[in-house]
Amino acid sequence: MSLIDVSVRKTLASDSGEFELNVTFQSDSRRIVLLGPSGAGKSLTLRIIAGLIRPDDGRIAVNGRVYFDKKYQVQLPARKRKTGFLFQDYALFPHLTVRQNIAFGLHQGWMNPGKQESAPEVVDWIKTFELEAVALNYPHQISGGQKQRVALARALVANPHILLLDEPFAALDQDLRGRMREEVSLLQKKLNIPMITITHDEQDAQVLGDHVIRLASGRVQT
Repeated sequence: MSLIDVSVRKTLASDSGEFELNVTFQSDSRRIVLLGPSGAGKSLTLRIIAGLIRPDDGRIAVNGRVYFDKKYQVQLPARKRKTGFLFQDYALFPHLTVRQNIAFGLHQGWMNPGKQESAPEVVDWIKTFELEAVALNYPHQISGGQKQRVALARALVANPHILLLDEPFAALDQDLRGRMREEVSLLQKKLNIPMITITHDEQDAQVLGDHVIRLASGRVQT
């Protein structure tokens, strides 16, 4: 039994035609990178694993826990998959402070993040990412690197079983990209959490990928 077991198919139709995703991979690595150009199907694969998009067919299992199995009609909703998801644009809520954005990641944070913002887990991640000085600031008041740390803290605060990173450094300049790449690498090693990163950047793959899977046109390249 592999730590990560993914075999999914999905067809998307648009005005420009159809895109067919047919991706299969298994891995015992805790640092997986899906590498490929724009349009390869990387983000679609990640969203399917997270439960944000339902595949047409296949199976997804993480550490023996089945997230999706078409044959046996298993379909865990996203909220029950215990995945931490870092979106490419970070998707921070502009009307919430740094502290409240992080608190949103807790189980009932969507109901009233204000009630969760003093939770020990929130306080711990604010300290871990050295965000104390900006904890009461809003997203437009903090830097790009700080925004990424806030988004990572929100993804990790609920103690997920796997961390999914969607082009996590694409919005950063080259110097900050390098620093944040190393920071994420060290964090993963410290937490020992399984992590799937998608990127088109070979340097991201070199630093973050113990197992690099290349995608193109919706298929794994061998």
